[in-house]
Amino acid sequence: VGDTLPALVGHDLTGRDTRVPRDSRGRVAFLALGFTYRSRLQVEAWAERFRKEHGGASGVTFYEVPVMGGSARLARPFIESGMKKGTPAELHGHVITVWQDAGEWKKRMGYSASEAAYCVLVDRDGIVRWLHAGPLDDAAWAELGHALAAVR
Repeated sequence: VGDTLPALVGHDLTGRDTRVPRDSRGRVAFLALGFTYRSRLQVEAWAERFRKEHGGASGVTFYEVPVMGGSARLARPFIESGMKKGTPAELHGHVITVWQDAGEWKKRMGYSASEAAYCVLVDRDGIVRWLHAGPLDDAAWAELGHALAAVR
């Protein structure tokens, strides 16, 4: 918290190259990262609640970010096809797949639990303002709400 988010480089489900925080500059961005297939449930829960409560707000954006490395790269076409089919078209621009530097992102996020979602709130200038690892619960949601209010 307090540092600039390192460039998170990937592409969204529309195929557009995406780099956060560059592409979110001028907006507050919420990112929910997952490093395993099983973490997707927590990532989706965080992203869905954020989208429902804040997704339409001016100056705010959100991203689901599956970060994949290792042997998952071999199945990349199948994984991406499945994600596209399982994600409503209007949300394709909010899902960024990251296929490089998975190990670096695990270190940055303090990866330990394979099923956890790793959440980040970045202000309009790309500065990390809130971090959380774990499931969506009322206490974590309240913390996010306070952090979001402070940067809006």
